[in-house]
Amino acid sequence: MPLSDEQLERYSRQVIVPGIGAQGQERLLGSRVLVLGAARGVAQACLYLRAAGVAVVRDDGDEASCSPPPGAVVVAGVDALCEGRRQQLLRSGLPIFWYRLENAAFTSGCHPLAPLPEVAPRPETDAFDENLHDAAACDAAAAACALILGIPTPVGPFSWDLG
Repeated sequence: MPLSDEQLERYSRQVIVPGIGAQGQERLLGSRVLVLGAARGVAQACLYLRAAGVAVVRDDGDEASCSPPPGAVVVAGVDALCEGRRQQLLRSGLPIFWYRLENAAFTSGCHPLAPLPEVAPRPETDAFDENLHDAAACDAAAAACALILGIPTPVGPFSWDLG
């Protein structure tokens, strides 16, 4: 469905970017991303994805609602996943853009090429620096948008030191 005049005005900065255009923006508007993780990371990823025009399916803590919609992409802060959710995501077969916080750094990747890390006892992830949450969640959200647009994305795992 072609972009409306209102959508063209709202997303004009993205539409003029080479490699996105109107077709790419239509793909973003027609996509869905399930976002899981600690509150800070979820909020930042949702903000980034919604600004791009992506429909966000947010984790509300209910195990049943965590099931990714068909054709969705997943953005997940792995430190906040329980083993049951991790297994559910792995069974989904969908691409999972994940990140893990580590002191003043984060590691990220795209499952299945960069396997989703094991769930491990971790400190409360909301206790990490806000800038670390922002960088990690936005990195995963940007990679998810690139996949939706058909732009090759690095798969990781990659480590970023913000210290």
